[in-house]
This record gives sequence, structure tokens and C-alpha cells, in this order.
Amino acid sequence: MSHFTRKLAVAAAAVAALAGAVALPTAQAQAAPGQEECWMPVLSVCAEDVEGNSRQLVRPEEIVIPPLAKARNQDHQPWCFYGHPGFENPVAQLLPGDEQPFDRPVFSAKPGPCEY
Repeated sequence: MSHFTRKLAVAAAAVAALAGAVALPTAQAQAAPGQEECWMPVLSVCAEDVEGNSRQLVRPEEIVIPPLAKARNQDHQPWCFYGHPGFENPVAQLLPGDEQPFDRPVFSAKPGPCEY
């Protein structure tokens, strides 16, 4: 192998490594759709569904499919989470700043305290 060919091979390997390093964060970001939205400093609830996808709740959600598995309240008011669609069967209430996994799937959520 000539000196020029060897330098060309080393340069090609460096370019390939750089391309892989640039593509890796992009692939990781695509692997977790919506995750970046949950870290935005807005009044909302950051939630994760039972499939591991992140979503942001900013208004009442009468039906949540797939159901939620955990949430973090980034809002200024409490949120109530329900075990059935249509805001039935309260499961948990999260105060501002609270974060917790739910002991059963959550199918609806809305701002405000739970009414038991």
C-alpha cells in the first residue's frame, strides 16, 4: 500500500467516525419522541405513558391512549389523574412540583384538585 493510499484510508476512517458521532445523538433523540417537550419550562404536566413515550399535558385530557404510567406536575395548580376515561375513578392528585409513578394506568387527567 502506498503512502498516499494509506493516508486516504486513514482520512476515510476519520470521516466515517465523525459521521457516526454526529448521527448518534440524532438517533437517540428520535428514539424518545416528545421527550424534549417535557423539559420545556411551561406550565404543564410532563407524563410518560405505559409504552415509555413522553407527552406534555396542558389542558384536560378526557381520554389518554396509551394510558399514563407516571407524571411530573410543572403547573402552578394541582392536577387530578383518573383510572377511567371521562374523569372517573380518581387515582392520584399531584401538587405543583410533585412527581410520581401511578399504581395503575391513568386514562384521563385534568387540572384542579381531585373530588373524591
